[in-house]
Amino acid sequence: HMDPWPNYTTQTTAYYIKHQAQALSEMLPCLRGVKFMRHWAGLADMTPDMAPIMDGNDTIEGYYMNCGWGYFGFKSCTATGKYMAQFMANGNCPDMLRPFNLRRFEQHRLMGETAALMNYSPDN
Repeated sequence: HMDPWPNYTTQTTAYYIKHQAQALSEMLPCLRGVKFMRHWAGLADMTPDMAPIMDGNDTIEGYYMNCGWGYFGFKSCTATGKYMAQFMANGNCPDMLRPFNLRRFEQHRLMGETAALMNYSPDN
């Protein structure tokens, strides 16, 4: 869930906490009425197409990027870490990482979300 009021604060709002509590109780009714003991807020780096960047840098030798994961990078780090390590060790980008290159933004090849019913593209 993206905060409806874009800003760079790391403080949560009463609106956000209420929204999260409502969403949680709808998904897991057994947790209705549960009390929040603590919460965390922070910034998450996210690309315009909400897909990460996993690429080398043609202009800076030895510089590799694995960023822009937003809220879900920690769940994918074991698999993508393996491919990034191979890329860094031999300089050849594994096929699995090719769609996530940085050049997709200048080439207008944004990634589509394959798990969603509707994909964003410049054509729609």
